[in-house]
Amino acid sequence: MLKNITSGILVCIGWLLAAGPAMAQGADCSDAQVQARLNGGESPIAIYNACDSNMSVLYGKRYQGGLIAYLNTTTGPGYGSGFVAATADFPDDALWMNYGQGGYVYAGATASQIGAGKGNTALIVQKLGTPSGSSDLPPGLYNYAAWISQLPANGYSDWYLPSQDEMSQVVNAVLKKVGGCNGQGSGYWTSTEPIGSAGRSAATVDCTGATNKQFKNQALSVRMVRSFGASAELTTSQTSSLIDVTVNGAFSHLGGATVDSKGICYGNAPYPTLSGSVAQAGSGSAAFSVPMFGYNLTPGATYYARACATVTANGTQTALYGNQIEFVYPQPVVTAAPSNITQTTAKLGGSFNIPAGTSLGSQTFQFVEISNPATPTADPIKISFGLGASSFGGNVAYGLAAGTTYNYKAGAHLYDSNNQLIGTFYGATKSFTTLATPTTPASNAPFVGIGYSSDVPTGSLPQGTKMSCIDSTDHTSGHCDFIHAAGGNGYSYWVLSPKDNAFYMIIAAYHSLKQQPVKTWTFYGARYNAGITVNSTTQTIEIKGDPSGRTIVVPWSSIPMP
Repeated sequence: MLKNITSGILVCIGWLLAAGPAMAQGADCSDAQVQARLNGGESPIAIYNACDSNMSVLYGKRYQGGLIAYLNTTTGPGYGSGFVAATADFPDDALWMNYGQGGYVYAGATASQIGAGKGNTALIVQKLGTPSGSSDLPPGLYNYAAWISQLPANGYSDWYLPSQDEMSQVVNAVLKKVGGCNGQGSGYWTSTEPIGSAGRSAATVDCTGATNKQFKNQALSVRMVRSFGASAELTTSQTSSLIDVTVNGAFSHLGGATVDSKGICYGNAPYPTLSGSVAQAGSGSAAFSVPMFGYNLTPGATYYARACATVTANGTQTALYGNQIEFVYPQPVVTAAPSNITQTTAKLGGSFNIPAGTSLGSQTFQFVEISNPATPTADPIKISFGLGASSFGGNVAYGLAAGTTYNYKAGAHLYDSNNQLIGTFYGATKSFTTLATPTTPASNAPFVGIGYSSDVPTGSLPQGTKMSCIDSTDHTSGHCDFIHAAGGNGYSYWVLSPKDNAFYMIIAAYHSLKQQPVKTWTFYGARYNAGITVNSTTQTIEIKGDPSGRTIVVPWSSIPMP
């Protein structure tokens, strides 16, 4: 009985799809990656093309029950076909002749070229018949070489005794590379009978790759081979944009095969298959493209994808795969880490991750959204930062409470370079916790209260700002609240608005002896000054703004005296 031959991979795919030559070398053509790609369903011809037509990366790799020994790379009939050698010799040396026949028998198997072994083996078995030696003999002597070579192994039952040139190819391409040649005697039997031998001898190949002939009653090694079929090719490629990745597939060398279904197999693990996530693209042999936007891919996450299909050839339907690509799904908006956190303020914002060759329109609108996980049904606070196409953010002082945890994310309404709306996108959600309220109010409060005056510093306002007040009932029209500094040091703090009426306010510190502001601070969340309150208990300054109900709460520590 045939002993177990070291098992090879049990992948049995008839028509495998290939990668295109656009596949980069390097890691994808290393020994480990080539084996992984074969295991993942790519055909040898696919990898040959992807690895700069380098056959050496394939020789000796496990494929369809054996080790790759030959690949037909000539365009035309048989393109992409080849054969593999068994992963080990038959464990017992064998005779070429059927021992029980008692003499030499000529089978007429004279062909020596690559591709002849299968036919030779059939002729030999037809002529020599069922083994008829003594059951006391070792298996290799009882079962002659050609009979042994067609026994099932590694999940396949179509093995045969290689021809002379096929066995030379096995020695030179496989055994010299991975080892395992017996190195003894005259080497290996082949299925070739030299012309003029009168049936007494058969061709042999030794461990140097040299050919010879030996009498058929000699005991020599046997290394069976099996063929794999021609392959169609499917090339996978990709195109990326600001917000999406499109994966493309294109067929070639289909022959008479029909494409029953096609699409893009994708996932977070390498070599995705038809049994996993598939972005369908219909059927037929036409090239196809699949935008991945509608398949809930996570921005910033890494994905693997390859074109895949089911193809029917000669009445058999098989799975087919193209080369694998790897990409990071676009994340056009990135949430910045929160900083400058106080009791009621935090610096929040984001930036844009713009691929090379793309640009944003001037109408792109930036914002952050803040939510309290303790009240998940409440609408988030939306703080706007206006128009622009770069990083954005600032000190957010609207709606935050002391000692509270918030979630927030950056967002933007994205417009393309023609100012056509692309869509609204968000960065990842981050969290922060505001500082707790001090239990004891400070006794050295830097601010003593508010005043109101018409003597506003309109002639020395910072560039891009204006004095803009909403009159309160206790104020005379045209008067604006300002903040007194403690200690009679001459400082006053005025609340200004941007000239473009954006949703933020600027606090400017003035000294009575100076015409220009000494220092300014910006706080987002409201606009216009509708009244100021100094709260010594919470150590904050509260600025009422517009829209009604919005109040910017500024900790004293955020506006230290100059």
